Amino acid sequence: MATVPTSLTPVKTGTTSAALPTAGALSTATLPALGTQPAVTTADKAKLTSQSPTDGTSFNQNEGFTMKWTLQNIGTTTWDSTYQVRLYAGPNFSGANKALETTVKPNGQTTISIDMRAPNTQGEYTTVWVITAPMGTTFTPSP
Repeated sequence: MATVPTSLTPVKTGTTSAALPTAGALSTATLPALGTQPAVTTADKAKLTSQSPTDGTSFNQNEGFTMKWTLQNIGTTTWDSTYQVRLYAGPNFSGANKALETTVKPNGQTTISIDMRAPNTQGEYTTVWVITAPMGTTFTPSP
């Protein structure tokens, strides 16, 4: 079984054995090292209210799963489809960056779902996803 922690909060961790993706404007040259904090905005803030599956969940090799994050907008901006959840660091588990599908006003809540697949190689993996605002700045939810 592969243990696949999946988090919206950057954390310091060991190295992964999976290759980093090169989707869209991202490349392995532009992805920061794990443990590096992303640039942040002051008006965009989020709170993670739930996550499924939780960090540390084990999957069979190549098993599909849907990652779900429920976020509350605790900032002063309204999120819309110009905001996206995107890979920040680590393997993408066959998941793709995803634009928000609903408008989320301050104090509102949304659930973001991304279909993923566990790696073929047994081991422990960490992936980090962030929310990116229209101007390219990123923010992560507080627990």
